[in-house]
Amino acid sequence: MRRLAARSLRILLARLGADAPIHEADIRSLPADRSGTSARRILQFLTRRGLVIPDPTRQVDIHQRAIEERIQTFPEDIADELRRWVMVLRGEGRREHPAMPFETIRKYLGYIHPVLTDWAARITSLREITKDDVQDAVAQRPDPTGRDLLSALRSLFQALK
Repeated sequence: MRRLAARSLRILLARLGADAPIHEADIRSLPADRSGTSARRILQFLTRRGLVIPDPTRQVDIHQRAIEERIQTFPEDIADELRRWVMVLRGEGRREHPAMPFETIRKYLGYIHPVLTDWAARITSLREITKDDVQDAVAQRPDPTGRDLLSALRSLFQALK
């Protein structure tokens, strides 16, 4: 394994030089199909030593990616409203406030996803949801789950107000 990593590092440094940190994209450009090279191990090695310039296109939080994937399952108008909600929770709304972590937003979306899926079958916008719809959805859930759902729905509708 050490021999493979050393060979990959020699190829990379021969191509780019060793004077400065190396862009992550350059490391990932090592041919994966070439036997005896390992871009992943070289990336780990150089990152631990502070010799990698991160690729901004690969720096998406896993929770952020999961949120966007789940939002894409809804019709376009509802998905746009959900994206606005995420923006507000991230501190990008009209009122400035600290950004909520993507992990928390993902949990909120997990609580409301089944309810939103049911609602999406009969509505085109979240503006059509009434207080009775929310109360019915919460009443159908057991107590701890219902409280989590209510908290997430309150967050959603306050942000969109």
